[in-house]
Amino acid sequence: MYRVEAGADDDPTVVWSEPYDTIGEVRLGQYELGSGTSPTILGNGKYVAITDNADQMQVTVFRTDEPLDPNEERIVCEVRVFENQSGQALSNSLIGSRLSLIATNNYSYWFDWETGELLEPSAPGVERTDINPNGNGCTKVWSNTKVATTTSPRLSTRTGLIYTMAREMDTNKVDADHPYGLDVYYWTAIDFRTGQTVWQKMVGTGSMFDSFYPGMAIGPNEAPYYGGYGGLMSIRDTP
Repeated sequence: MYRVEAGADDDPTVVWSEPYDTIGEVRLGQYELGSGTSPTILGNGKYVAITDNADQMQVTVFRTDEPLDPNEERIVCEVRVFENQSGQALSNSLIGSRLSLIATNNYSYWFDWETGELLEPSAPGVERTDINPNGNGCTKVWSNTKVATTTSPRLSTRTGLIYTMAREMDTNKVDADHPYGLDVYYWTAIDFRTGQTVWQKMVGTGSMFDSFYPGMAIGPNEAPYYGGYGGLMSIRDTP
């Protein structure tokens, strides 16, 4: 992890750097040898966070200040995520809000670009980790082991809901073309405070409703938008 600023001559200057754990291999569901997440800044700019590429993946939080206060270390915490899942990977940004971080699990996702078929769905998992108010360490708040998504979710601080597109596999439809079952897609809202799924609305079935790690957007009309393989989708409240 690097902090880079423009120096006196406007050339990029490294202010500080800090290593993080990695197994040195590309995990199933990721495309990078290191972290799959772009850095997330939170806590009024005091912290920056990623998931690392350790053998047991962790949310890793760094202090952004230079210099650090006496007795402070650059890394605030390293908290294991998705420990009870079949594996862990993340190629999407973390949600950061105040001192809270939301991570999703992309492990094992495999989409065949030549055939346009989903060969292996991603593992489930959505988790919230909070930086302790005193800045010393972090605390796991909740874990949702049901929701599986490759979408980068969005949090509405007004509704208190995390919005994403979730995939469920209908195992009653297992056949030669669908070894894991039929993939069914749902607009999904998760309670930021508890991690419980609040509501779902079915969108459709089949890989054209799937996506390759896009960011969901909430428009000025308060409707969420989502780009899938088949095109742009949106949902809004009925008046």
